Amino acid sequence: MTKEEWYKQLFDRLDNSKFRSSFHLKQKDIDYINEKGLDTIRQHAKDFIAKREAPAYIANDGKQTPMKGHPVFVAQHATATCCRECIRKWHKMQPGKELSQVQQDYLVDVIMTWIQKEIERQEGNVIMSEGLVLQDVDVWYDSTKIHTTPHNNMTELYFEDNDIEGIIEKLESGKYVVSYVTDLMELEGGQKLVRFYDPSGNLIEVRTPVSYN
Repeated sequence: MTKEEWYKQLFDRLDNSKFRSSFHLKQKDIDYINEKGLDTIRQHAKDFIAKREAPAYIANDGKQTPMKGHPVFVAQHATATCCRECIRKWHKMQPGKELSQVQQDYLVDVIMTWIQKEIERQEGNVIMSEGLVLQDVDVWYDSTKIHTTPHNNMTELYFEDNDIEGIIEKLESGKYVVSYVTDLMELEGGQKLVRFYDPSGNLIEVRTPVSYN
């Protein structure tokens, strides 16, 4: 079996695993990678594998890789390179024996391949801190083959912000082309809201937070 054939088989299996396929890089992970560069991330992966996975005996095996905190940690859980038992199950490397340099290099390459796939997957996407994904319309169509319908009112994006006047100021700066659905208004109780279509025809509602005082 060639490397390409093995990698295709491996990543198909990972994609079909509900647990492994649940891991994805967040925007802060992508920002960190862009800041440090892929060469530095690869070196981090080498260090993590050498220190946490390569030894013959690992006292905390199964718990040595955090679930988050570094893009490589996320990639390790996504690629089953996070502990020796997972490495045994998915990559056919027996525990109780120190990993050779060739084996370590392979695990690092798997990790970096997954990271590269994630970067490519997220081109055209912006992932917010709470997991909301804003996706370029062309990326959406390429992945779903479904055309978007602007101004269809089937979905509304809702946000809260204390400085709603500042948002209005930005909208009216001339930089954006928006169409108001509901002009800025104040509700009973003092909460303010505005609704508008963004340049892509998405319905946006912004309100100030509710005051319970």
